[in-house]
Order: sequence, then structure tokens, then C-alpha cells
Amino acid sequence: MNDDLWDWLLSEVGQQACQYLQQIPTQERWPRARRQPWSLNQTEAILTQLDLRKRAAAKLDAAELWWLTRRGLEQASGTAVARYKAARYFSRGEVHDLCSGIGGDLMELARRGSVVSVEQDPRLIQLQKLTSRALGVERNIRFESRAVNANDLPADTAWHIDPDRRLDEKKSVHVERFSPGLEELNSLVDRASQGIIKLAPATPLPEAWDCAREWIGAQGECKQQLALCGPLTWKSRGHRVTVITRSGKWTSFEGCPEEFPDFMDRVPEEGEILHEPHAAFFAAGLVPALARANELRQVSPDCGYLVGDGGANDSQFTARFRVERITRLDPRKLKRTLAELDAGVLEVKKRGVPADWLTPVRKLKPKGQRPMTLLVFPFEKRVQVALATRLLPAE
Repeated sequence: MNDDLWDWLLSEVGQQACQYLQQIPTQERWPRARRQPWSLNQTEAILTQLDLRKRAAAKLDAAELWWLTRRGLEQASGTAVARYKAARYFSRGEVHDLCSGIGGDLMELARRGSVVSVEQDPRLIQLQKLTSRALGVERNIRFESRAVNANDLPADTAWHIDPDRRLDEKKSVHVERFSPGLEELNSLVDRASQGIIKLAPATPLPEAWDCAREWIGAQGECKQQLALCGPLTWKSRGHRVTVITRSGKWTSFEGCPEEFPDFMDRVPEEGEILHEPHAAFFAAGLVPALARANELRQVSPDCGYLVGDGGANDSQFTARFRVERITRLDPRKLKRTLAELDAGVLEVKKRGVPADWLTPVRKLKPKGQRPMTLLVFPFEKRVQVALATRLLPAE
């Protein structure tokens, strides 16, 4: 979208147009819009903004009040994750939010106290001002449209940075390709003040960074990795996984990524409990540590499923399945077995096997009554299939 169109959209007239169409059912917006004195491009700009808000609803609280860009929404922290970081790591003193984007972390920091928003793109600063005003936190934010410079930060200040992970429009997990670049990020780490660098889950840390590492999971996914600098590091210097529930509660696990795994010497049996660790444990390399802490065993070196009676029923760290039958990856045999088990709605999961191996399995349409999960995994030189019942966490 060009600058003139942005200027119109963010004007009082454009804002009122967005507010008007926001109240109209989606299927009626286009015909209603064409009756208004807006150009075709202006109408498309409004509808694009409303579509972004609709997509943001799964990620941001009060998404209908936000002003968004597609790229900014993709990279922004969701409200639950941003709220966790703000509450756990920052006091009510002033925080500098660097590369603040559309304001995913900024808004939650502003709910707790004073924040300085540092963002090089003046257009994003405009969006932040409108969003923060709508959310009632604008008074707590000082906006600075400039590039990040570690030397501009006051001594001992708290900071959070979400570097741009795209170079030439291609995403990267390597800090050498981030913006700000490695030199500037090194300067921030060397300051040894209270700070967080938000990273992709798979990003390796430079050896020179003296940081603790945390992976945050929510909604079944690993959302981000944090490099924690200065006083935010912890003595163990292990890895931490934090899982946030839909209600906003969080639980953390700390462990050593060098923990040696304990493998099964047989295929899981009927009636045993199969555990699938949260995706954040795989990203953090903490599946073996989680297994040992809960007296579980890993099925095989190529499979992250765990077996055993350990682990709390209400744990947020694993999904639990009771094995009903073990069989082979043979569609005909699976079809017969599913019928025997009266299987209906079928959930298919896999660990350690290529995704395209599951194509024939996904075509199965059992007609029974029982919802079941089909878990595919390698054991020694064979691919095994566990037909299982998902167990809900204890209330």
C-alpha cells in the first residue's frame, strides 16, 4: 500500500470508515462499501485492514482495536506470550521496547508501566499510537522513530528487542542476517543490563553471548525463543521451557539439554500411556530431561514419544494417549483395525517419519463412533502405528 493510501486510511475519515465497516457482517461489507464515496483502492485498504484484524483475533486480545500490517502481524508476539514476558521479567520501571513493530509486546509492557517504543519505521509508530490510544495505554508510552543504537540506552535500563528476521523478504533463523545486525546485538548483550532478545525457536545463539535460553509454547506450538541477558539469566544456565495455557496460566520446566535419553527396548503395548511432549521441548532439546524427570522412557532414538505411567494427568507439558492397538503402516490393515475399534473421527500424528508417508493414511475415513488418534513412529527398522485414545487433562 502506498503512502498516500496509508495517509487516507489513518486519517479521521479513514478511521471512521474502518469503524463503520467493522460493524457490518463480512459478506455485506463490499456492497455496503461501494455505496460510500470511497475509491476502489480506499475500499480495498479498509477491507484489508479488517481482514488482518480477523486473522489477528486468534493472537491478539481486542484485535478489532488494532492497526496492523501483514508482516507486522506475522512477527508480533501474541497477547498471552507478551503478557507472560512483561509480568515475569519486567518490573514497573521504564522499559525500552526496541524494534517494537506493530506493538505486540509494547502494549503489554505499557499495561505495567512506562515504555519507550523505538521503531525505525515511522508508519509503524503511527499504527502504535492509534492502537495504544484505543487500548487505553498511550499515556504510558514514549514513541521514538529511530534506528536501534545500544549506546543510546540509559545505563542499567531494561530492554526487549524483536529484531527483523527477514533479509531480502526471506525469513532467516541466523542472527547474522537479522536487522539490527550481529554487531549491534552484540553491543546490547555486552551491556549486561536486564534485557531480552526475541528469537525464532530454531535460532542458534552466538558462542560469545552469555545468555540463558527459554522457549515459550502456546496453543500447541513453540512460539518463540528468548535469549535472557544480564540479571535475567539463572544460575543453572540450563534451558527453560514455559507453556502458556489458553487461560493465560503458565508452567515452566528447567533442564539440561545434554541429558542422556533412556530408550525403550520394545514397542509400546496395548493399555500403556504414550506421551507427546509439547513442541517447545523438541525446540529446546529437553525431551530426554522431561522424560527422566517424570520417569518416562523415549520410544526410540528417532521418535520423541514417551512411554510410562509417570507425569501428572493435568500436565501442560505432554499430550497423553492410551494405546488401544499397535499395528503396521498398511492402509488395508489399518482400515480393518479401525472398524474393529469402532473408530470415527481420526486424528493423525507422526514423529520421525516423512510427512508424505502419511498420505494414504489421511485418506482413511472410518465410520465408527469413537474419536481416535493414529500415531506413526519408527522403531528399529520398522514403522509402527499406535491406534490410541486421547486422554484429557484432569480437571
